[in-house]
Amino acid sequence: MLNPADITRLRTEIRNSTEVVTKLDRWPVHCVEACAVTAEVDYDVAYSEPSIRVDYVPPEKVFGEPADPSCLQGVTKPSTIELPSKSIMRFKDAQIIGWSALRSNLGQLYLGGRLSTAETWKDAVERNKQGFDGFVLDDKDGRRIATFAGRETPQRLNKRALFISFYEPGNYGSFLVRALGKLLFLRDRCPQFDCYVVADRTRWLCEALPLLGFPARPIYSVREVTGDIFSEIVTVNDFVSEGYFDPNTADRLAIFVKEQAGSVNTAAASIYVSRELSSIYRPWYRNMTNEGQITNYLRDQGFEIVNPETMSFQEQIRTFAGAKEVAGPSGSAMLNAIFSRSQVRVLDFESFHYTVRQHARAYASTNKRYAFLFGDVATDAKDPLHTRPWSVPLTTLSEAIEWLRS
Repeated sequence: MLNPADITRLRTEIRNSTEVVTKLDRWPVHCVEACAVTAEVDYDVAYSEPSIRVDYVPPEKVFGEPADPSCLQGVTKPSTIELPSKSIMRFKDAQIIGWSALRSNLGQLYLGGRLSTAETWKDAVERNKQGFDGFVLDDKDGRRIATFAGRETPQRLNKRALFISFYEPGNYGSFLVRALGKLLFLRDRCPQFDCYVVADRTRWLCEALPLLGFPARPIYSVREVTGDIFSEIVTVNDFVSEGYFDPNTADRLAIFVKEQAGSVNTAAASIYVSRELSSIYRPWYRNMTNEGQITNYLRDQGFEIVNPETMSFQEQIRTFAGAKEVAGPSGSAMLNAIFSRSQVRVLDFESFHYTVRQHARAYASTNKRYAFLFGDVATDAKDPLHTRPWSVPLTTLSEAIEWLRS
């Protein structure tokens, strides 16, 4: 499976070559037709739930000013959201060609379980240009082509695979908002399967499966079986809309949290979700330059400082389930607030990021009272806005803490 930089190189090779590309460095490359889905159905639906419309509740407060107000688009006002239907689908003799892409035995392409129709094909090609799909999708000589890296000769595996598709392998937040809902949907109604195929064989995924009651089976990463043909693939479409958990999924999540947290202390300490460990090994990415000062201030205010990356998945669930209020800089760890009880207050510190709406939807759909605090982003840096150093003024934080505890 290729990363975005490799995808860019592969796309350039395809564009500049007069022949079919069969190699990228040492990777064998395969070009296959990936036609849009037609009326001919090539899968079975094992179970489904209909689409619904829900009312989105915006944040109660926004403290500070974002460096780019566009990150609050669709965030600050009430709205109605159309959530997609949910389906468990079974494909015979199908292959996985990307983090969230499956090709059926008729050559039809399914992206995150969504049918790639003639109408959505153009959008799929445009999204693919971002390089995060793990393969190249394009039109060539009037044919629709998917190009991916895999083994020299794809294997035909006599296995029924459960494919948990999601983007950003290795990203804990992506697992929470893109994969956990699927697992909750599957846990009581999953067809028989012999193995798992997942975006990445992460610690939290491996810990989550037995907690959810899934059987012990071999776990393959997409990288290891790209292009191989399974006798059957079971998968679920992407139904969590930009982090919004539909009511049924939110109820399933609450039941799961209760199973794991048990009788947590409902008067547990306020928690501050630290990013200090991240700044040590990724000082170039969203480094909050005064986090030490913020940590000391909040500790004096009675906050417990937590580093979720040092905890097991179950420990993270229990910690957030017992919190009476949650504060911290935006990131994957803050999405653990979905495990907190209904009406718990959440204060999300932001610099600038495109995922503000995703966080807002996750908090709103799990019935949190939430607010955003925007800090000061460095203006003299040449880095992209969402990766620049930033800081949180203590005066703004003090005002936000008053709201948090009002």
